[in-house]
Amino acid sequence: MTKLAHQIVSQTDQVVTMVSASASGDTFDNIPGTFVYIENGDAFIRTITIEPSESSISGNKSGGMLVADIDLDVPAFSGGVRGKLLFAVPSIYQNAKGVVEMTYSDESGLIVGVARVDQNQL
Repeated sequence: MTKLAHQIVSQTDQVVTMVSASASGDTFDNIPGTFVYIENGDAFIRTITIEPSESSISGNKSGGMLVADIDLDVPAFSGGVRGKLLFAVPSIYQNAKGVVEMTYSDESGLIVGVARVDQNQL
C-alpha cells in the first residue's frame, strides 16, 4: 500500500495534485478536515472499500453495534467526463495511529488525492 500525502486546501490554493491509485491499495492519515478525492478515467465503475480498523473496535463492533465496511462506487468515465467522488472517512475506520486503508475493486483508470482544509487559512 502506498501512503498518500496530505495537501492543504485554502482560499488561494484549491488545486489537489492527483496520483495513480496503487494496485495493493492506499493509506492516508485521517487528520480532522481530511477529504479524499478520486477520479475514474475508465469505462467501468470502480468500488473503493474501507474496512473498520480492528484497533479502533472489537470484532467489527463499536459499543455493541456491528460496523460495516464502507463501499463507495466511483462513476465510470462517460461522455468525455471522468467519474468523480469526494468523501471523508469517520474516525472509527482509522487504526490506532490515525491511518485509514482503502482498497480498490480495480485501480485501472483511478487517480486519487488527499486534501485537508486548514480552517486557519480560510
